[in-house]
Amino acid sequence: MSDRAIGVISGAADSDINFSWFRHEFMVDNGLKDTLKSGHVVIDTADKLDQYLYTYGLMIESQWKKVGPLLGDVKQPTVLIDYGCGQGLAGLLLKDLTQGRLFGAVRDILLIEPSAVALARAEALYRRIAPNATVTIVCKRFDALSESDVPDSHAGETLHVFSNSLDVLGFDPLKLLAKTMRPGAHTIISTSHDRTFNGGTPQIERVRAAFDNQSMPFDLTIQQSTLKNFTCDNPSQSKGVVWLCQLEIEDG
Repeated sequence: MSDRAIGVISGAADSDINFSWFRHEFMVDNGLKDTLKSGHVVIDTADKLDQYLYTYGLMIESQWKKVGPLLGDVKQPTVLIDYGCGQGLAGLLLKDLTQGRLFGAVRDILLIEPSAVALARAEALYRRIAPNATVTIVCKRFDALSESDVPDSHAGETLHVFSNSLDVLGFDPLKLLAKTMRPGAHTIISTSHDRTFNGGTPQIERVRAAFDNQSMPFDLTIQQSTLKNFTCDNPSQSKGVVWLCQLEIEDG
């Protein structure tokens, strides 16, 4: 079944490409909330993507709005990697919260997502957000990613985006980042629901500790590594956590 969202995204005016427009255009409460398994299932239909927007869209938006003040310290990337990009919500929110600044110099975008239907939406959105960038899509789970899936990219700053994806079980985050990180400057930004079970915040803390303690398979220098907890402004007042790490990987 085709996804009407792809055509709508392609035909929308540039001024309409924002999170509020996207959610209100496509969100539907079609009774599929239970099939989403709290957002941890690989979505296989456009109807479930629409349900995800209805059920979890405000939570995702509220998380990123809390992260917004940290984004001013993030340098313009030339490379952006969105891990578990879903249908592209983090990209839309990063665009909105920085008035497009973070996409002004982007030349290479890598989207990693196991849901083919979600990945198609994300690709359509990112091509509108960053029309001058080369967008590469990889429809795989994190544990199936290989170094050959990561294209050679322009030198410069790389932004690694994890929106409710660094904290899930079923993969080794350190092995994943070892496959995607190259010599140069990097910023990792991860935002998630703050929880202590099924991976959760302890998994993010473990990844942070590995970088802070120089436990990765490359030489690196940390400029900053900040972990903050917060309460969202969405109706449920859910708890969130963000990790922002800026570092340099030495060549050789």
